[in-house]
This record gives sequence, C-alpha cells and structure tokens, in this order.
Amino acid sequence: MATRNVGENGGGHGILGGRSIQDFVPGLSNFNLSNINLSSEDLDRYRQQARDIDEQARLFIRENPVAVVAGAVCLGFVVGRLLSR
Repeated sequence: MATRNVGENGGGHGILGGRSIQDFVPGLSNFNLSNINLSSEDLDRYRQQARDIDEQARLFIRENPVAVVAGAVCLGFVVGRLLSR
C-alpha cells in the first residue's frame, strides 16, 4: 500500500498541494473580523437559530437512525474515493 506525505509544508503534498488557502480564496488575507458589528440581539437570535437546528437534527436522528447511518456510510465511501485519487 502506497503512502502519501500529507504533513510537510512546501513539499507539494497534502490536500492543498503545498499551496496556501489564500491561493484558493482571493482576498482572504484582507479579511478583518473587527469589521463585523453584531448587536447582542443579533447574537442571541443566531444562538437560538443554532439551538433550533440542533434540536431538529437530533429529532431527525432519533426518528431515522438507519437512514442516518446509511447516509454516513455512503458519504464516507464517496469522500474516501475522492481522497484516494
């Protein structure tokens, strides 16, 4: 079984092929989080939305465990095939 070098930077190996994420996302180095202004009401609303999504996901998983496991297996197979190329 062949092994690939994924951990060394600049070696041309790994997921990004030795390139930085800025090569794929133009303007990322100019992104500044201090420009984002959110009020506490906005944050509370986003937290509540995240809780609602979490609750819906948990309910779906409880009601359909076989479908969730089958989906995870299929997704794992596809990702494994893509990464093995």
